[in-house]
Amino acid sequence: MAYITNKAISHDIFLSYTRKDNIPSKGIKWVTSFKDSLEAALKKRTNGREVSIWWDPGLDKNKKVDKEIREVLARTALFLGVSSEDFFDDNCYCRREVEWFREVAEESRPGLFP
Repeated sequence: MAYITNKAISHDIFLSYTRKDNIPSKGIKWVTSFKDSLEAALKKRTNGREVSIWWDPGLDKNKKVDKEIREVLARTALFLGVSSEDFFDDNCYCRREVEWFREVAEESRPGLFP
């Protein structure tokens, strides 16, 4: 359940990242660690209320996930991209996520974009 109390919102934050940035280094998955730390910090600042962060480590990367990702983005309040060299690569799937979120925000969230 999202912290934001709006029936149209299912997730507070959509965490976008490249899988390359979550490859374990010295046993630590950087993006996983970041997400866990962010959740803990936000829980402290919201007096223990959960903040819903959606990310996709369980999605099967061998199948088409566009529809599922677009549906989640349409029900998410905030897009958070984990910036890296790979994230800004022209062929990175994350670029699609950014554009899809922008499209949804322009259509359904008046005042968010000029």
